[in-house]
Amino acid sequence: MIIFGRAASRAINFRIHIRKCRRFSLEKSNMLKTQLNFLPLASAISGAIGFVALLANCGSSECDNQILEEESPAKPAKSSNNVPSLATPMQACTSECTKSTDPLPTVVGQVHTIDGEKHVGISESECKYITPEQWNLFLERGWVVLSKDQVFGKNDGDEQFELLRQEMDSIMLGEADVPYDKLMMQLDSTTGNYEDAGAQTLGWKGRTLNYRKMQNLELDAVVSRYIRLPIIREACERIYGRVPISTFRVMFFNKPSRMGTHLPWHQDRWAFLSRDPLLTVYLALDDATPENGCVKIISGSHKRGVINPAHDSGFLNADQVEREVAGSDVAPMDLTLRAGEVALIHNWVLHQSGTNASDHPRRALSVCYMDASTHCDSTHPNQPSAHGGSFKRDSLAFSTVFEPLADSD
Repeated sequence: MIIFGRAASRAINFRIHIRKCRRFSLEKSNMLKTQLNFLPLASAISGAIGFVALLANCGSSECDNQILEEESPAKPAKSSNNVPSLATPMQACTSECTKSTDPLPTVVGQVHTIDGEKHVGISESECKYITPEQWNLFLERGWVVLSKDQVFGKNDGDEQFELLRQEMDSIMLGEADVPYDKLMMQLDSTTGNYEDAGAQTLGWKGRTLNYRKMQNLELDAVVSRYIRLPIIREACERIYGRVPISTFRVMFFNKPSRMGTHLPWHQDRWAFLSRDPLLTVYLALDDATPENGCVKIISGSHKRGVINPAHDSGFLNADQVEREVAGSDVAPMDLTLRAGEVALIHNWVLHQSGTNASDHPRRALSVCYMDASTHCDSTHPNQPSAHGGSFKRDSLAFSTVFEPLADSD
């Protein structure tokens, strides 16, 4: 038994070592390609020879140490204390924790009518995971950050989180057990310009860690478990009430090291949907900082309503950016996150992001939740082949992830 245990341990360590070697070689290859665009030919050849020599030694202990050094900043246990945490403590309350008096589409306990039926959001006494202080911050600012322990639990939270991170790499490298023909996979731009990013089409585009976006990830078993966590159900019920809940977009965002695409100011809405989704759950798979292109937001901007209904995806035009961003009384702020933290974001909050100037990727898993009675407008010219989560599925409806719980549950 002891011999078998040691053999199994070695086999696991070998698999981890191989995965790290693959990621190390891919990241080094991408860095070399970037350098070749700027270095003289002689220098480029010299660098290529050195890189080949490095890969030749990938089985050595020296290479293994280099791999561990490259990987350490991305591990959740190594999350930098220099990254300011915006997570709201579950016990404490700040001066901002005043309940919003401004009407929002649906508020806890407020009766609302959908398709002729009345629904009531769950009361605070029924909430187990999100504190009243945290929810009041969400209502007032349009966002709130939850800690990794609060979302995943303290016992096996690190394991669940690391499994999600590894699964994203496996999908990009073509190693995951997923229906690739049903996943939207978009390569990142090489210029940093939004219009230069790859086509948003179904199917794998090759073995690389430089995908910008992957969508329809509810088809992946690991992701499917995450999007059904109880704390997410509670957030959905606080927004929509006790009604069936579906997902519109279950997607992976990535800004590869020294790459990334500039995302202009916008709100998350889509004209081909019968109603606007109001909640996005954003999980940081890496530390998100200004250097690596974290999201910038304008707190409270969700109260302004839809700013540009003329744009199918809620992007602002130049005049609106001048008025709503440059002319805003509230300055844009960096939504810095530590790996494993989750931001609940109202879809109407104005936000944008830049490129990644760091040596490490900035990855995230973003899920938009909506009332399950929401459907696509089949007559809309942009539905939903270029946006959203269905990509010309047979049905224009979306699969339900949460059914209403009985009062006794």
